[in-house]
Amino acid sequence: MVLIFAHACALIYSDYRRLAAEEDDELSEVQPDAVPQEVRDWLASTFTRQMACTRRKGEEKPKFKSVAHAIRAGIFVDRMYRRVINAPMMTFPSDVVEVLKDLNDWSFDVYKLDNYGNGQPIKYLGYDLLNRYGIFQKFKVPSVVMENFLCRIEEGYSRHKNPYHNNLHGADVAQTVHYMLCQTGLM
Repeated sequence: MVLIFAHACALIYSDYRRLAAEEDDELSEVQPDAVPQEVRDWLASTFTRQMACTRRKGEEKPKFKSVAHAIRAGIFVDRMYRRVINAPMMTFPSDVVEVLKDLNDWSFDVYKLDNYGNGQPIKYLGYDLLNRYGIFQKFKVPSVVMENFLCRIEEGYSRHKNPYHNNLHGADVAQTVHYMLCQTGLM
């Protein structure tokens, strides 16, 4: 299981690096000359004035280039955030949606979820739980990356065809822990 998790983390990291590289390509198109001179002057004077109080004697004032890099970094973060917020969410079959309505109940039927979810209970249950707990928003994880991660976990469980410690058992344990968190108020 640890190897499966490590492999899945490596896949997520590679997806993140690919997204970051795409963003770098887009940001490289932003030219410093595109910023009007009055904005440049204002930025330089504002940052210089604020930093003048904390500067020691002999230190240089910040150059416009460092301010421009800070602005580019801000644009990069903003674009990544917007991409995550506007990313399409995973689609659920209607029968799976019906089964997941009972997710907070002790009587939740994980076998129905497995049946309606085409043998992928971890994918649907995990996605729904992580969404309920706000993981996507808190860590700004793109839904496609999370869906791939859950599919890899599912594949790892299914690879060895263990009759007990399989993807169905994993989904059942996850739902049971969720139920206990809800009932105890720890959620």
